[in-house]
Order: sequence, then structure tokens, then C-alpha cells
Amino acid sequence: MPIFLRIALLYGTPALAVAAAVACFGALLLGVRRGRIGRRPAIARMSLTLLLPLIALVIVWLASEWSSYVSVGGADGFRPSPELLLALLPLAGYVAIPVVALNIAFWIAARPGNRGPRSDA
Repeated sequence: MPIFLRIALLYGTPALAVAAAVACFGALLLGVRRGRIGRRPAIARMSLTLLLPLIALVIVWLASEWSSYVSVGGADGFRPSPELLLALLPLAGYVAIPVVALNIAFWIAARPGNRGPRSDA
């Protein structure tokens, strides 16, 4: 696997996971505010974004394992490395921080009495 592809996976996958969480936040909040989607289904859908850090971690780990397997020509067979998975756990943490913050912000913004800025005019 070319080095630029490994770098793109290492940096792109977590960024894409956070971008997906931001997009879900915006789309679901807009849907709740306009009344197109109920509050509970929107919260349930937004909660699914909590899986994004795990998905990003697994993608980066599998890509690293695959590139390692390809680089040795498959001579030793495929043996996944749990040490590499443990070393990548901080990456999942870096992705989880903004995703959890977006979920908390969504739960607060989607409360029944919260309808956005008030106009006193």
C-alpha cells in the first residue's frame, strides 16, 4: 500500500467520522426544529453517531494490518496485532471527544422547550 494512501487513511478516516457527526447534527437538528422528525427518533439517530469512533478505529486498524500483510508479501500469513489496536485507542478518543460533545449539544438543543433564539418583537 503506498505511503500516501496510508497517511490518507490515518488522517482522513477520523476527520470523515467527525464530519459525518457534524452533518448528522445539522440535518437532524434542522429536521426537529422544522417539525419533520420527532424529537425521540432524532435523538436515537444522533446516538448512532457514537459508533463512529469505533468504526474509524477499526478501519484504520484493518488498513494498517492489511498494508503490513501486503508489505511482507503474505509470507507469514495474516496475524492481527492486538498491540497495534491498543496503540490506536487514543485515535478513537480524539474522534470520540467531538462526537460526544455534538451528541450532548443535540440532546440539549432538541429539548421540548428549546425552540431557538427568542424574538421579543
